[in-house]
Amino acid sequence: MLKKSISIFLIILFLLNSSLLTVVSTAVEDTQELIEENLTKFTEVGNNATQTNSKDENKQEKISLNINYTKLTNRIPNELIITGILEKDTEDCALYDNPVVYFEFPNAVEKVVVNDIKILYDDELTLKNYVVEKNSAGNQVLKVELEGTQTKYSTDSITKGTNIRISTNIILKQDIETGADSIKMSCNSASTNQAILLVNSTDDEIINDSTTDDEEGTIVYANGLMINTKAIRGTELLEDGSIIHSNEIIKYEVSVTNTTDKQIDNVKILGHIPENMTYVEYDEEAFSYYAETYTFLTDSKETSEDWATSLYQDDDLQYISNPDLKTKEFDVGTIYSGEKKTFYYEVEVNKVETENVEVNTQIETTINGDNISTYNIKNYITNANFETRIRTYFSLTEKNAYEYSIIVKNISDEKHDATITMKIPSNIEVTEVAKLVEKNEGDLDYKLENGILTVKYKDIEAGDYRAFEVKAKVNNISINEEYKYEYALSAETEDEDGNIFTSNQSVSKGGIEAISITQSSDKNGEILHGYDDVTYVFEVENVGYVSEEEGGYTEFAFAFELPYDLKITSVTYNTDDVVVNSNENKFEYENTPK
Repeated sequence: MLKKSISIFLIILFLLNSSLLTVVSTAVEDTQELIEENLTKFTEVGNNATQTNSKDENKQEKISLNINYTKLTNRIPNELIITGILEKDTEDCALYDNPVVYFEFPNAVEKVVVNDIKILYDDELTLKNYVVEKNSAGNQVLKVELEGTQTKYSTDSITKGTNIRISTNIILKQDIETGADSIKMSCNSASTNQAILLVNSTDDEIINDSTTDDEEGTIVYANGLMINTKAIRGTELLEDGSIIHSNEIIKYEVSVTNTTDKQIDNVKILGHIPENMTYVEYDEEAFSYYAETYTFLTDSKETSEDWATSLYQDDDLQYISNPDLKTKEFDVGTIYSGEKKTFYYEVEVNKVETENVEVNTQIETTINGDNISTYNIKNYITNANFETRIRTYFSLTEKNAYEYSIIVKNISDEKHDATITMKIPSNIEVTEVAKLVEKNEGDLDYKLENGILTVKYKDIEAGDYRAFEVKAKVNNISINEEYKYEYALSAETEDEDGNIFTSNQSVSKGGIEAISITQSSDKNGEILHGYDDVTYVFEVENVGYVSEEEGGYTEFAFAFELPYDLKITSVTYNTDDVVVNSNENKFEYENTPK
């Protein structure tokens, strides 16, 4: 009888597509004792030191709720981003100790699928657990348990407090009635709700020509299409009637979804570019290390006739302008049942002669040349004191790591102070913040707290600039079925008078490594006898995503627990023979892609 003692061997691989690892072993007659047992252990140590707050009866628990779509349909699953906020931006707010937050959905909701939950802008509370269950009324309820004790308030009014960001798919029942309802949020004594419209897709008079504005754009239902249009400045939605500034980049994004059970043909989107705005096209390759147009940020006078703008000389390369283009046209073509297509374009705000110049943007959607919907947004242009740009570089030495150059230029005629703030997404970790050029004395004045990076500069002369660099790597990635991720960054520059000017939107895209391993054996299920040959085959497939700039391959370590009663006689990786140390009954192998 064979004893079940274990030996371990290791293989280090670089995988492009798929590979075969074949191990041939022989059962031995006399069992040897395990000579060496030295297994690597992975542990996580958490120091959960907490402080207890004294209760203050004058403080009030405050919460708020935001939802990206306020109109749900039973035609297709509704992709909702629900953000519940435990507010703590003022000292009259109560702080929380191990709070439990409930999100109750209308009875018309058949199923709630939770894709991801993140706790943002709080370093004291963490996600403990969550569950979806039915209450006594038969409604779906998402219960989110947090752990930790809050001891401090938020330092800014942007985030308001602890953000619970929930990515979900909401599926409605088929027999619902069209009408208004709400999603409710509660935590201890506090409660709030968000009104929503539930639409039965058979109600044509509701589906067609109805419009709603919500947290994530303007949604129109027309001729079987759900049209969601967003005007975006930086990473935030641009509100109708708000002030925009010269040199800011405005992004318009349009998503069209077929809500019918038939295909819809000959769909077009027409983005009309008004006066005092210029169409620009972002060149993703402009600042690639491999691009011919790449230049380093520098103070050198030799790079430009004007040293003060040498740092900024590549802005026309980053955003290639076309002032003659007055309508950006997207030929959407055919949209199949349930299919969603998304398009976007960007414009730069021009400098104006007078303040508060009115500008109107229109975006049309047509079918067979007939207009079915027109999106309108009105804004007012004021000249900016600062222009802020973010340039993005992927790391040459580390996968899923990026370097961001943030450049702030005084485009006014006077000297100004500048305070730059950046919201850092929860899925990236900032590893370094540093000066790019020696234009200010001393160390960089910056602070990174609760997901907000703040950098301060004093006395930037007219026409001069400052620049700093943020290095970051991606962690806790929310991925799609292709193992890819995408997130956006922007920066805001505030002068000494409180005027705020927004940068362009920087989008970072990438993917994570993932493998699939299938094991088989020619003696599977059989009783082994002495000197029987056993062949193990491991089929390893690269199912993740690694960009070609990063080599396109996945590196991983392969470990196999081999019964010590078996002796390795040969190992083959694809067509390569692997040398085995027969004394230790284990091997190491490295395959470098050619």
